[in-house]
Amino acid sequence: MINDKIEIRRGIIEKRKGLTEKDEFDWSNAIQQKLISLKSFKKCGAILVYVAMRGEVGTLEVIRTAYEQGKTVVVPTVKKGEEMLRLSALSKGHINELLSEGINDDSEYWLRSRFGILEPIEGSVKEISPKEIDFIATPGLGFDRQGGRVGYGGGYYDRLIEKCDSSTSKVAVAFEFQILPQIPRFGHDQNVDMIITENEIIEI
Repeated sequence: MINDKIEIRRGIIEKRKGLTEKDEFDWSNAIQQKLISLKSFKKCGAILVYVAMRGEVGTLEVIRTAYEQGKTVVVPTVKKGEEMLRLSALSKGHINELLSEGINDDSEYWLRSRFGILEPIEGSVKEISPKEIDFIATPGLGFDRQGGRVGYGGGYYDRLIEKCDSSTSKVAVAFEFQILPQIPRFGHDQNVDMIITENEIIEI
């Protein structure tokens, strides 16, 4: 089953490389509009949402809407040598810079991690507990219709979800080609509650 997950990751990453910028933008927009229309999104007070890199479902509209609605917007950060994601609440400065035309190397609030992901600069991190999160916009490489998920292999989101309250909404965002017949499961794997693609909302 480990080899199956490796093959799933390889296959999805290859498909993502073939995405046109237009499809990525249009499909991401459709997914984000579905997400922000959810009751669970509208009523949540604190949302954890990743900052997308090339090939992932975009999240800037989710971040913009959550901030405009007065929610606490939280992003994950990875610190070398730590097994748990650190959760950082974004300030107005973080969000304004993120939603601007682009982030430069001399950014006051952001830097790129060794994985190429935008993260808050160390001195600007405002760490909060997983128990404070009401809604998680969950990334991943592959999903099935039973809520199974395969990520990049670090297990970060599985460990995070274990630490969250059972009432936290776990909503995966994915392009339709990321929905597979079945995801191999191990004992530590955590399911999601819902998957949103450009074409449908899959309730688990």
